[in-house]
Amino acid sequence: LKSQYPNDLNIPYISYYWGEYYLGMKEYEKAADQFQYLVQMYPDSKIVRDAALGLAKSLDALGYDEQAFQIIDYIDKRWPRFYIEDLNFLLMSANTQNRLGKIGQARENYWAYYNLAPEAPEADIVLARIGDIYLKTGQKTAAKEIYEKAAKDFPDKEGGLVSMMRLAEEGIYDDPSMSQMDKVFDRPYNLRPQKIYNHIIEKFPDSPLAPLAQLKLGMWYYWNKKYGDCLGAVQGFLDKYPRSGLRERASELGTRVFD
Repeated sequence: LKSQYPNDLNIPYISYYWGEYYLGMKEYEKAADQFQYLVQMYPDSKIVRDAALGLAKSLDALGYDEQAFQIIDYIDKRWPRFYIEDLNFLLMSANTQNRLGKIGQARENYWAYYNLAPEAPEADIVLARIGDIYLKTGQKTAAKEIYEKAAKDFPDKEGGLVSMMRLAEEGIYDDPSMSQMDKVFDRPYNLRPQKIYNHIIEKFPDSPLAPLAQLKLGMWYYWNKKYGDCLGAVQGFLDKYPRSGLRERASELGTRVFD
């Protein structure tokens, strides 16, 4: 087809179908190459919008946030109402903007996504991220209201559990150090952190939050000078989550106890 009919209107579809194939096989570099070729060489093709979306997905999967944002921005400007047809594009836009620190744009897109699809599977995470953005911009009352809504509406989902943790700790501590948690725990009669950590560990052991809760529980015991319980929590972490990115923090905590 390419050699005998190089000017045929179907030629761009070859790159598109290859891109879709590689995307499905999770060969994202190859997928990006195919989609990018189509977008650059056939900008007026009927399939160019779908190819641009495929390129954005490929770059997003590769972790190339800056490049993904450029393609998302291109789609948004050329087809400004595309997000109504594909809400996943809106969510990808918000996540990319959030990772790049463009939190004003991210908040708008998260709200648009939630308002268009309040029952979507990702609604709990979206609410938690909106709460985080409010907190990062100093809007504590708004953040608290969003966290409370997420915790109430989605008590068994990740976004609801994250929100419960935020409310208990009154802040965002996703990569905790002992010096950070000292300030969290140093509040008279505040037992909420321990309760939410145990709740997540016991009720949702397979949650992505479980390793974080296990580590923080150990830190709670350490702060309260319950060193035996702290070592038990650390050992439990090392046994259950040997590949966690927080493993080094758990080892450091164990060393502190022995010191």
